[in-house]
Amino acid sequence: ISATVIASSVTDADALATAVFVLGSDRGIALIDSLDGVEGMVLPKSGIPSFSSGFRSLPGFSFKGLDPR
Repeated sequence: ISATVIASSVTDADALATAVFVLGSDRGIALIDSLDGVEGMVLPKSGIPSFSSGFRSLPGFSFKGLDPR
């Protein structure tokens, strides 16, 4: 349903979010994890979010309202 990417520039984040959305949760998160300084989250139709390895440690991140599986 959605892909969120945090990167050093808006252009990079937008392009990567589109790529992650197309790739799907597993392959998209693998792509994000292969890049330095980039974090992301994918929320598929199942409602169970997937996160890159450092996403949970981002300032201000909260599981409120999300299934943390």
